[in-house]
Amino acid sequence: MKTLYICLGVLLIANVCHAEIFTALATMKRALYIEQKLAESIRTYVPLIPNPARRQRVADLADEYDKHASDALADAESYLANPVNAYRICKKFTTEIPAVKELLESEPLIIAFTEQLKAYKSEMPTQEDFNGVVNAILRLMDTYNIHPSKFVDGTFSPVDNSPRMTASDCFEIGRYAYERGDKYHALQWLMEALGVHELEEGLNSMDLILLLDYLIYAADDQGNPRHALNYCWRLLSLDPPNPKTKQRIYDVIAWLKHEINEQNILFKGEGRPIPKQDSLPPITNKRTINRATTQEFLNYEKLCRGETTHVNPYEHTLKCYTSTVGDNPLLLLQPVKVEELYHNPDLVQFHNVVSDNEIELIQNLSTPMLRRAVVHDPVSGKLVTAFYRVSRSAWLYDEYHPMINAITNRIAAITHLDMETVEPLQVVNYGIGGQYEPHYDMSRVGIIVSLL
Repeated sequence: MKTLYICLGVLLIANVCHAEIFTALATMKRALYIEQKLAESIRTYVPLIPNPARRQRVADLADEYDKHASDALADAESYLANPVNAYRICKKFTTEIPAVKELLESEPLIIAFTEQLKAYKSEMPTQEDFNGVVNAILRLMDTYNIHPSKFVDGTFSPVDNSPRMTASDCFEIGRYAYERGDKYHALQWLMEALGVHELEEGLNSMDLILLLDYLIYAADDQGNPRHALNYCWRLLSLDPPNPKTKQRIYDVIAWLKHEINEQNILFKGEGRPIPKQDSLPPITNKRTINRATTQEFLNYEKLCRGETTHVNPYEHTLKCYTSTVGDNPLLLLQPVKVEELYHNPDLVQFHNVVSDNEIELIQNLSTPMLRRAVVHDPVSGKLVTAFYRVSRSAWLYDEYHPMINAITNRIAAITHLDMETVEPLQVVNYGIGGQYEPHYDMSRVGIIVSLL
């Protein structure tokens, strides 16, 4: 049974699905089946590969893919609800599996594998899916104050099905953030990648020179020229083979020294001690997204974490009770359960409004209809997707099924409101890390800019 919230006459159907990701689940499950099929095909290529080392590598990959897909499909819903698992699946299909072609050697095998990938292309995770999962992880980090290390070791969630992330996994998230101008998240994940790389001790294929290269710029962009300088020296100690890379790093060192000299002058003027290069304080990394500094946005994240944003002066007077709402015939046999949340204005929560059978019906009816939610673009006047609204939605009309009509009538009975002019039942799937940031659920007459 689920809950209906009523506030000042506005209806919000909350959490009408059992699984948070029942739409994303269907797509990702198909990817797991494709992974199994690809593993079967790759096995048939193994005897045809001349090079023994490559032959063994391809055989190992086939076994790895088959085991991963089989284990995941044993409890796909739980497995795919974990954002780290979803991330690694998307990373596998966008970067790792296509790279298998390089191991096949012969042209006929490469062509055969390429054609098979083309056949599955419409059902395989894309770069857009990869980007979406990374954004979800970054959003979960901010909203729930989760450090990257918690994702790496799997302790961010009480569900024990999270694989340990590799240095490469961390680096790809850091690189994604950096290339989109998000230096705050980039620095966090690049530093985590470096720490994980040091623990892996050569058991990985992470390009340390490339990682340090990104770290230099991310650290400096976030106001840490001294740390960036140390990363420069470490990179040069690895003797990068590209002469242009060496020269670029020497140019960066010259610039960083200039920055540090200016910083030293500032510190002296303020009477602050100048840090020693070999014993620097912890790196600084300030969150700089404008909307993240507003109290409204901070309250939004607090509410997501289950924290309070203000003191409720009426808390001692709040109560729970059952009601037939004026002896409404629809509620005589099963009165609605009411929980008072606030007074002035009155805010109540109705419990057990939708049954499990009705929830299942809503899921079955809406899943094929779900489409990416959109917002109104004030410039073009068109409906477009937006980073601050990440979900899929569908609308269920009363005539679609008697149960939908029954739910509408039940809401009318509970709220004592006329349903003639209301919208159809809206079903929203927020998937992994989905959200709709604080907004006004209205448009203002006479004003071009829509606040939806």
